[in-house]
Amino acid sequence: MDSGQTWQAAWALQEMAGELFPEYERSPAYLDERGGLPVGWFRMSMAEREEEHIKAVCAAGGKMVLVTFTYPAGAALQWRSIIRHSFGTWRETDGADQRG
Repeated sequence: MDSGQTWQAAWALQEMAGELFPEYERSPAYLDERGGLPVGWFRMSMAEREEEHIKAVCAAGGKMVLVTFTYPAGAALQWRSIIRHSFGTWRETDGADQRG
């Protein structure tokens, strides 16, 4: 998937989340291109659960990868920053550089 397709996937996922969970507040879909993989993402706030999610999507190994980060709403500022910063480090490897 290229950057445009990654953003479209994040946008479609954000729209679907709105249909499935209309009670949750959602951010717009965003695209982060700083790392080796473009990452599309959006945030969901679940006030009654006192939690937030960041849902991120990218392509790796010829497949679409969906990751959900869940954190307490009271710690949202720090977790949003850490998670969004991590997008710049995502990359695809052949496994040769993995440490074990």
